[in-house]
Amino acid sequence: MLGDYREKLKPSMQRYPLVKPKEAFCSLPKKKSEKESEFKKKLLDELDAIASNVKKTGKIPALQKRWDAAQYDCFLFARNDQYK
Repeated sequence: MLGDYREKLKPSMQRYPLVKPKEAFCSLPKKKSEKESEFKKKLLDELDAIASNVKKTGKIPALQKRWDAAQYDCFLFARNDQYK
């Protein structure tokens, strides 16, 4: 898909990474006293807050917020193929 531009990139950047979401975001730190369902609910609330802020302001979130959103999304859904 990159065409001739591919040769301008470093060899490591010429292919799409083969890392699956589970390997990329294997786990997020959870308090020992926190239940799994509470932890997932907290992450989902944070993901919803990021999305609603984007919808409200119409602006792209800061890099850290985008990274957090991708991490939460992969942890909650892509890890166990829940995108079906």
